[in-house]
Amino acid sequence: MSTAKRLQAIRDETTARAMRADMPAEMTEAMLGIWAALEEIATAVDSRGRASSGDGITPRELSREIGQPDRRIRAFLREPDDGGPAFSHTKHKHWSLDPDEAERVRRRFAA
Repeated sequence: MSTAKRLQAIRDETTARAMRADMPAEMTEAMLGIWAALEEIATAVDSRGRASSGDGITPRELSREIGQPDRRIRAFLREPDDGGPAFSHTKHKHWSLDPDEAERVRRRFAA
């Protein structure tokens, strides 16, 4: 079981216990705070455990969202076939797309 699935299972069990009142109110409130902090950490760290720049969205994040392989998205970023301008990118650096670029990728693969 992946770490994300284990964390979700723990969260589900904690939520169920809180709803059944198996935990004191103070514990429930503390657990909600812990889960909020974990969600912030999860959004700040990518799948390899590297800190995210927070500046944009990566091809991998887009691939999960739209159901396309990230290598296919990167191929489109390198050679766009939608008639739009080329994407700006420094060779051998990680891709980070701004909201407009991410929307352009979504439109391209929505077809």
